[in-house]
Amino acid sequence: MDSKWRRFAPFGLYFALLAGLTAIGLYFVQREWNLALQISLALFVIGLAAFAILDPGRLRRALTGRQARYGSNTVIVTIAVLGILSMITYLAYQNDKRWDLTEDKTNSLAPETIDTLKELPESVEVVAYYYSRTNKDQARLLLDNYVRNSGGKITYQFTDPETDTAVINSGKTITEGTISLRMGEKQQEITYLDEQNLTSALVKLISGETKIVYFVTGHGEKSPLDTGDQSYSMAKTTLEKKNYTVKELNLLTSKGIPEDANVLVIAGPTQLLLVEEVQLIGDYLAKGGSAIIMKDPTGSVGEDPLVDYIFQVWGIQYGNDVLIDANGDQYFQNPFIAVGGVAASHPIITNELKNQAFLFQITRSVSAAETTNSSTLIEAVKTGDQAWAETDLASLNDGSYQPDQGTDIVGSVPIVTTGENSTTNTRIVAVGDSDFGTNAFQSAYGNPSLFINMVDWAAGQDSLISLTPKSATTRTLNLPAIPYFTGLLYLVTFVIIPGAALVTGIVVFIRRRRKG
Repeated sequence: MDSKWRRFAPFGLYFALLAGLTAIGLYFVQREWNLALQISLALFVIGLAAFAILDPGRLRRALTGRQARYGSNTVIVTIAVLGILSMITYLAYQNDKRWDLTEDKTNSLAPETIDTLKELPESVEVVAYYYSRTNKDQARLLLDNYVRNSGGKITYQFTDPETDTAVINSGKTITEGTISLRMGEKQQEITYLDEQNLTSALVKLISGETKIVYFVTGHGEKSPLDTGDQSYSMAKTTLEKKNYTVKELNLLTSKGIPEDANVLVIAGPTQLLLVEEVQLIGDYLAKGGSAIIMKDPTGSVGEDPLVDYIFQVWGIQYGNDVLIDANGDQYFQNPFIAVGGVAASHPIITNELKNQAFLFQITRSVSAAETTNSSTLIEAVKTGDQAWAETDLASLNDGSYQPDQGTDIVGSVPIVTTGENSTTNTRIVAVGDSDFGTNAFQSAYGNPSLFINMVDWAAGQDSLISLTPKSATTRTLNLPAIPYFTGLLYLVTFVIIPGAALVTGIVVFIRRRRKG
């Protein structure tokens, strides 16, 4: 080869080195045998071939001289080291063992969770609904921890609810962050992923205990057995997936509430319950039963035995009013749609729905008037500041309604109030609207989860397991008050020390080359 071309031979090696490093980087980043990787490897071969063609003499000396002998020894040692490392990696993969070195054991599951995983009778499939654009690192870290400790009984996958065909075809709106667990024919869902919620859902799957929910009928209430927009059939389907049994109960004909009733639901009666029926409900609650009572505005001023009972026994006041909300008028062109939000952290009902909004159609206020020594009241859901509870019902007909300070509740109007009796363990949820949980509102923000959470709390599904709390340890690095100290620290750590090592290596290499 002409010497004028031979001087370009080293550029072939440089080109091959660059192409080889690119191929390695692509493989580690993408882990795919794709076109980009193939092109990089092809360019690597072309670079080596160009070197061999432009300077064959140097290549021949490299393969037969002293450097070749030393090089062959290096190759043998390199292959041996790679073999040992591969064997170590294989053994480590086959015998996975991790140690949590954090002081507060942040990356370890609680002992109660470990015991729950050991009790799993069969495999559990977990589907985590997250948008593709959402960072899933924390969720994946927690789920991986459950997989490792379950002995292979837990598997999980992420799916995007915006593109998942099954979700789209079902017509159901799934909130991002929803976690669905299935074990055989049983299913549980949580809307916020943390260890407490995930382990509680597993406990519910294991227990297999069936809770029975009765919907009261006979007064024009909304039914879970119908299929129209004003029914609770979609909520019934969700409850049955969570191992509930849903039935109807006519108090006028049954003359009593069954002993197996865990939750009584009264969904928007259009006619008043009789005093005798309210007495049956009162006796049921006095024995530790639970109820969800949804009373829409009536527009009348007469006595309501059920409303009177709730106020006299529980101190929860149903207002004789109708909510007007500027937010509902602005966003939904309907001032009678009240937009509610979480007003107080409530176990189960609102704790997982802090960032959700709820829609209530033609609702009334439900206030915690007073708290007795044996009961605790929480106004769990309220409107924003742009709403008020209009007491002048006649003004609704001609649109002359205006907020009246001192007469109306103006701003932050309570819509959902709960009560819990610590003596009898009775739980009650009072709501000023019955439309929010119907089929028509199953795609409205947090409405579906809100009603299901009410049933879970009323049924006592929050007390299945309580995990050992972890105490977070806070560490603070106090740097000395020296000007530019942080900059100097970065300079020494990331520039001077690595640079010194690099320069030392280059000097040693050059000196050895000169001696050799």
